[in-house]
Amino acid sequence: EFRRTLIVREVARQLTENIAVSEIEARVFYDENREALIGAAQWRVREIVVPTKEEAANILGQILVGTDFAQMARQHSKGETAANGGDLGFITEEPFPQMGNTLLSLEVGGVSGVFKGPDGYYIAKLEEKKGGEQIEFEEIKEDIIQSQTLLKQQQVILADMDDLRNQLQQARDTVRQLIGEEDSEERKFTLSEAKIDHIRREILEHIEGDAAEKIMPILDRLKRIPTIRLLKKYRSLVDQIAEKLDKRVELLIEDPDETELTPEFFHRLDPLFLHVIRNAIDHGIEQPEERLQSGKDAVAKICLKFRKHDGGLKITIFDDGRGIDTELLRKVGLERGFIRPENAQRMSREDILRLLFIPGFSSAKTVSDLSGRGVGLDVVKTELEKMGGRMRLITKTGLGTTFEFFLQSSHNSPTR
Repeated sequence: EFRRTLIVREVARQLTENIAVSEIEARVFYDENREALIGAAQWRVREIVVPTKEEAANILGQILVGTDFAQMARQHSKGETAANGGDLGFITEEPFPQMGNTLLSLEVGGVSGVFKGPDGYYIAKLEEKKGGEQIEFEEIKEDIIQSQTLLKQQQVILADMDDLRNQLQQARDTVRQLIGEEDSEERKFTLSEAKIDHIRREILEHIEGDAAEKIMPILDRLKRIPTIRLLKKYRSLVDQIAEKLDKRVELLIEDPDETELTPEFFHRLDPLFLHVIRNAIDHGIEQPEERLQSGKDAVAKICLKFRKHDGGLKITIFDDGRGIDTELLRKVGLERGFIRPENAQRMSREDILRLLFIPGFSSAKTVSDLSGRGVGLDVVKTELEKMGGRMRLITKTGLGTTFEFFLQSSHNSPTR
């Protein structure tokens, strides 16, 4: 870090060593900003502070008929300045807002009326006023040159950084063209499996022994992308669906093990995630008013979490919605002939939840254009099994629903 800091400083020095603002440029800046270059006003003020409004009014009456303000301050003021006739000296900022408003309304030599302040009732006198006038160029010339030189140097550095960023962008695009990759977020700095396999065959054909074996793990790494990058698109998806349904939903993404996936493997999981997330927002998450009435936060949570598990991958999708009503499932199962009447009451909670994985079963009262999309939970389960995985469903009425996907491999797409 220290070495990097020194390098950055040296580069910045070389870029800016001959850059400075001339006196002519400073004069132009001064002329353009003359109206704003006004010196701070200073007021010399005396004060009298007493505990009651009536006492303050009494004192003010005596001052107005000719009694000396400083004398009255020494005799009656309870403030810290009483001993020196209430003299606050020259001030550039008002001690409190009411004092500031009062001073602005006074001419030099003027005495205020009674006004309330933090320590009681006040009377103020403006003895003298100075400042608040145009600052001459010579007074601030060096300050202008120094500040404008710094600004000019910063602009040069930023322009150089922008140029460097453009060069890096061009270099990245050139590399992508050379390796034949699409310019997409999820494939950034990765190679397709087909390209990797081609390179692998070339290496095995032309390189022998330990060298080839050492290269193979590097090639495998090129196939994979950090999972967290692949999941970025779900945030906007959740926002869009929630907005359409007048719901408020926050998506949390957790990947503490920093897992990685191949694009091909992720593309098989993607429609499964989409179905579960759409279902959660469409059917599981309550309207904000309903959530508030049940003691929940108006903003619902969906959590998508990836963890390494027994040499493979465990994916959890949780929502804190209303959960799945198993009694409703039992009723729908009876009505549609999925459950025999004699078995209905003997079925366990787990048995009833298994109905959701039967092709054609649905408990939705209306058909939604958000959930489903041609993929039901039966298809989710079947596809996971084709990938060598399994699925578990956990739900608690009023608290939410959790889908757990267990996959044997998180890096390579298993054979269908």
